Amino acid sequence: MKKVKADDYYNDGVFELARFGNTVVSSNHMTEEQHALWIRKIAESYEPLVEEINDLVARIRELVGQVGPENLLNYLVSMNMFASLNKTSEIDYSADLNCQLRSVEYVQSVLVSSPNIYEDNKEVDNKDESIYADIMRLSTLLYGKMQYFYMVWAAKAESEHAVSDDELKYLMLAQPMALVRGNQYQNFRIQVLSALINPHNEEIKEIYGISSKELIDGLKVMEHNLSSGRLDAAKKMRTLMDRLPDFFDNLPDDYQEEAHETMMQMIGLDLFDVKKHTKWPDSLIEDLSLEIDSDSSFYDHELYSGWPIWELPVQRRPFIRLSGVNYCFDYYNFFDNFYRALQTAIFSKGTAYVERWKKSQTDASENIVGNIFSELLPGCNVYRSNHYKIKGGSAENDLIIEYKDVLFVIEVKGASFTYTPAILDLSAHKVSINNLIQKAEKQCIRVKKYIESSPEVMFYKDDALKEYSFSLRKGDYSQIYMFAVTVDDINEIAAAIEKIEIADTKEDIISISIDDLWVYKDYFDSPIEFIHFIEQRTMATRASSVYTFDELDHLGLYINHNMYTLQADGIANGMPIHFNGYREDLDRYYADKLLGKKTEKPRQSIPSYIEQIINKLVIKEGIKNPLQITNFLLDLSSDTKSYFSESISSIALREKELGRMIPAISFGDASYSLFVNIPGITVISQDERKDYVEANLIKSGSEACYYIYVSLDDKGRIADVDATLYKTIEIDPERVEKLKAFGDRIVSNRIEMFRIRDNKKKIYPNEPCPCGSGKKYKKCCGRK
Repeated sequence: MKKVKADDYYNDGVFELARFGNTVVSSNHMTEEQHALWIRKIAESYEPLVEEINDLVARIRELVGQVGPENLLNYLVSMNMFASLNKTSEIDYSADLNCQLRSVEYVQSVLVSSPNIYEDNKEVDNKDESIYADIMRLSTLLYGKMQYFYMVWAAKAESEHAVSDDELKYLMLAQPMALVRGNQYQNFRIQVLSALINPHNEEIKEIYGISSKELIDGLKVMEHNLSSGRLDAAKKMRTLMDRLPDFFDNLPDDYQEEAHETMMQMIGLDLFDVKKHTKWPDSLIEDLSLEIDSDSSFYDHELYSGWPIWELPVQRRPFIRLSGVNYCFDYYNFFDNFYRALQTAIFSKGTAYVERWKKSQTDASENIVGNIFSELLPGCNVYRSNHYKIKGGSAENDLIIEYKDVLFVIEVKGASFTYTPAILDLSAHKVSINNLIQKAEKQCIRVKKYIESSPEVMFYKDDALKEYSFSLRKGDYSQIYMFAVTVDDINEIAAAIEKIEIADTKEDIISISIDDLWVYKDYFDSPIEFIHFIEQRTMATRASSVYTFDELDHLGLYINHNMYTLQADGIANGMPIHFNGYREDLDRYYADKLLGKKTEKPRQSIPSYIEQIINKLVIKEGIKNPLQITNFLLDLSSDTKSYFSESISSIALREKELGRMIPAISFGDASYSLFVNIPGITVISQDERKDYVEANLIKSGSEACYYIYVSLDDKGRIADVDATLYKTIEIDPERVEKLKAFGDRIVSNRIEMFRIRDNKKKIYPNEPCPCGSGKKYKKCCGRK
């Protein structure tokens, strides 16, 4: 691909940077000696940095014990809310703000892991307020130091040769991802949780005495309270203040009561009271709560005690009990971890519930994924729990989705990701990741190999392999896509380690969470565009230049660049690229939708004629590999799409003047022959059109060319289409000489028409060839 010119460029002999729009590529040109010296200098700061972070941890713990926990947490929540106002995309958040937003979860974890040395719950005074500010400042600093610590730790590990290069890359990609929160769009939180929780209705009823619907109704209330509750209370207070003059000095009791309650929602703890707003039973709330000094594990670690490198207590139990009231303060922590926290609570009731939960979860997760694909690909065939023969016995696949000429082989993993700090126990971290991803990938590959092993393969309903279910013929499919789908949203880790061999991930397999798959279900209106995106997403698993830190970055890249792996190759110069900010348009779109604003979905621009063609191709019977052809059309660059679409109009106009069909052909990166039929003209027969395509194939020396036939009605709309892929290797050898002669006549006529149109006496060897191949004339139709 042609290299793209950088917008900005810097090179000091050691570091080289180039900016291409909002993408920055960097290269390190240090010698081995320079690199080793640099690493040693960074590694030398390890001990001082550890001491500094330990001091921060101790100071925060000391300050937290000096003030009332309710007012402290209320202050932190309020400051975070104000800091986040009008921010709708991840790109709006600075590094410092992202660190600040962790203060609530960290302080709550400190509280439940520390003795209650603050006995008198005093009113806030100036001293307390300054301590609150210090705690927030120090918490922000702590999380900022953690980012630097990972780099220093890596330098120390490298200088001591404690890990291999691949292990080091894995660690430095995986560990910081543990700090990521809130990757699911708020629009879908309740929808996804409902789909996951409803199948556990019987277990929830037996243990807690409420239905899954009542549980979800409580989640809906807390979702509002923790996100927009205070803003809505402020709006309501304004309305109440506008009514105040109506009452003069005689305020009704109900008005005063409503005003007081609204004020407490604005500035007090009311909205965070779990029992008051959810009406959940005490037994459920207690199972999800911790009290002051009820979980010492956070500080029990010999190394890095109290550091946010460990799983926080609040991630296991999101509520905190203070002065007899159970509160929930942190939106993202609550919703990111609620499903697993509920699972843990139910597992504690006995092994019988463990088995029932796992069975319900398996059924639910597979059904959810199957239903998502049914909505993405209307009319597809969904095959679930598919058994097949392998050497020495049988194996099972979770889902196979059949749509036109493509297959989706899918494995769904409902097991939870057991968080272990990667830098402290690499083996355990890998085991947890591979239990979710690697096993699924191996199963996908095994199914794909089975399908490709014979012209036709059989699948059965159970391990006995006696009751037939369905069969597949590999010749019916142009592509097989593979997915490993997880219930846990670990895709920041999965996306980051996709390129690291030590993670045992495989090319061509997309690892994705149900959360992100749900976004795709909502975003894609066309099954054809979804399949084209999945083609590009699959290509990205093979592209060493494409690094993303989030699954939805791939969608943002696709919207902006279409075949985004080619865009990356054009600017990479052999180096990996870290893309940033490509979710911005998506983030703002879903934020506007959440607020009920009228908004336009960010999407690629597809000319009307191409959109009509791909829609006709998919519904028309008898088209071989229609999705292979639609992918080809959608692969075209924006300029080529426009040219193709405009060609239909210009050809139709010229045909109307001449009264006969005019073939058009293009060779190069996008090779196609276009035939347009309009009412009232003399049409080239199907056999003649085939001869035309094959003759041009032989003459050009190309391997393949798409034949595209378009029939327009009297209003210029596409009434019918036909398309196929012609390959040089499939041409009948006995027809080659005849086709060569025909090709020579086509080229001669094309050159003559070109000369007449452009008033040229001849075409010079280095001019572009009139056939549109993009090659020089001497290397194409002008070859001797």
